[in-house]
Amino acid sequence: MRRGVAALMVTVALISTPTMTATAVELFPATARASLADIATGNIHVVLTPGNPYDDKPSRPIAGVPVGIKKLDFDLNSPDDIALLEQATMAELVEKAANLPFFLIENTDHNGEVTFRDLSAGIYLVASPLTDADFHPLVVSVPAWDKETKTWRATAEARPKPRPKSPESAPYLPPRITTVDPPQSVPSHPATEEQHRNKGLGRLAQTGANVLGIAGIALALLALGVMIVRRNKRN
Repeated sequence: MRRGVAALMVTVALISTPTMTATAVELFPATARASLADIATGNIHVVLTPGNPYDDKPSRPIAGVPVGIKKLDFDLNSPDDIALLEQATMAELVEKAANLPFFLIENTDHNGEVTFRDLSAGIYLVASPLTDADFHPLVVSVPAWDKETKTWRATAEARPKPRPKSPESAPYLPPRITTVDPPQSVPSHPATEEQHRNKGLGRLAQTGANVLGIAGIALALLALGVMIVRRNKRN
């Protein structure tokens, strides 16, 4: 473990996922350590963004989102602690803070912003207290070093990367049961067209024979009637 580092870490920048193998650190000159004691307290300003609207992933809401902070066991004035912090991955820092209670939990306003005020100097984990987190965790230091002005800033800026929404499962639909009528039975030896035609002709022939029989009986009765009339006239 290296000792006597020449610089102190001020901000551990945002890591897109907690499984990254390295942290991005921002250092300041060792000469700034003397003025570190001048700022005993500071703030963390958290800003949530809905994410890229063109990445085809549904974005999460940014208003009313619970955001929590945990203070990690690192001393900005300890070279040993800073060395450990520089070598730690985001996954290790998240695991280290797993058993720590949230120091504070606040909800974001309608702009997706929330500020934690009057915090003692140190290293803080910004994370979601929800199981289905709305954003990825990140680590910041209070106070924060401004590389442009080379001065300490009492308020550290934290912009966590949003997580996409979990895909919603499709609603359950009960299985649909459809009844089908059984097919009609088909004769083993279907009649041919010729058989149907002959059957029709048979009916017609039989009908003609019946008509002729009735006509013959009528003629016989008529002849019998004529004979009876003639006999009566003779008598």
